[in-house]
Amino acid sequence: MNAITLLWGPEDYLIDQRIQAFIEEISAVTGEPPEQVILDGDEAGAAELESHLSSLSLFSLNRVIIIKRPVWLESR
Repeated sequence: MNAITLLWGPEDYLIDQRIQAFIEEISAVTGEPPEQVILDGDEAGAAELESHLSSLSLFSLNRVIIIKRPVWLESR
């Protein structure tokens, strides 16, 4: 399953709850927790993101990439 989901809002706690719900859903379907890659949008550039997206996971068949505070999506 490939999916992109955007969670946006002022309450980090609620966003973290929804991320955890996604991870639990994937775990229930696959029988194992997905690998989690957490990137800070302030520090992660396009090259780092491309590296994570193109590399294969050694320990898990599924991966969740979480980009917190992506500066390229902020309104100006």
